[in-house]
Amino acid sequence: MKKRILMITAPLALGVMVTAGVLAGGGGVFAPWAHMTQKGAAMMKMAGQDASNSALPTAEEVGVPCYPGAVVISYPHMEINGKPSPMEALNLGAPDTPDKVLAFYKAELAKIPGWEWDAQFKFFHKGGSAMDAIAEKVPGLTIQELNPESFDLKMVDPAVARTLKTRIQVMFKAPRPK
Repeated sequence: MKKRILMITAPLALGVMVTAGVLAGGGGVFAPWAHMTQKGAAMMKMAGQDASNSALPTAEEVGVPCYPGAVVISYPHMEINGKPSPMEALNLGAPDTPDKVLAFYKAELAKIPGWEWDAQFKFFHKGGSAMDAIAEKVPGLTIQELNPESFDLKMVDPAVARTLKTRIQVMFKAPRPK
């Protein structure tokens, strides 16, 4: 009988552990950062952003489950008319197809009161109308094929970027200052 050895790289193992903890209600970050290139990490630092997992929102703050295996590819700080937006955007990359990710969120968000699927605009929103979500007045979630030429993906390690097929953007109420 042959023995099989399963090897998981540290970033992947961390992502699996963090995602499993989030889905189980474990608290921690919503999803871990994708492994960044040195240039990507330097660009984030120059922009005043922290590429550590400690700078990411918790699952509780985001308010929706994280897609299994998804990683953060960008977490832009948004402003409206020079003031911080009442909503934050978290951009994730997932290794599965958009159809598979959509099926996951249709099932999971149906369990959370207030979340609705808008077939016309093809995104989820919590409360209000689709237009309220577009105007960033209520939380929303979009799913689309990930463009390998997108700016934020260029900061991600190419070995990781090649595995990502779907972009998930979660708009959520900005956490209150601590």
